[in-house]
Amino acid sequence: MTLEAMYAQLESQLAYTFGKFNVKHRMAGGVHFFYLPAHNELEYKLQKTAARVIQGKQLQANIHYSRYDPGQDQHIYRVSFVVPLKKRFCCGNGCTDCIRLKR
Repeated sequence: MTLEAMYAQLESQLAYTFGKFNVKHRMAGGVHFFYLPAHNELEYKLQKTAARVIQGKQLQANIHYSRYDPGQDQHIYRVSFVVPLKKRFCCGNGCTDCIRLKR
């Protein structure tokens, strides 16, 4: 599954949670922004939904609050899915952080 498909899946699950017309996904400068309605447990629900999307995949969701748009009564969050920078294989060079030594 590509990252773009994961962003689309996140958008559809957020639309299911908050209502279809209340959620907007925009990309500006290669960064994905989600416009979400004001809600009392907004950040918690956003983190749980992102965790559901990346479940079973070796990705991390970085969620950062960007700003509040009072005209639309929406909170804007920057969301990115990234691969963790942890070594997952042995290169054979005898590194001090070798994956073979962590078992």
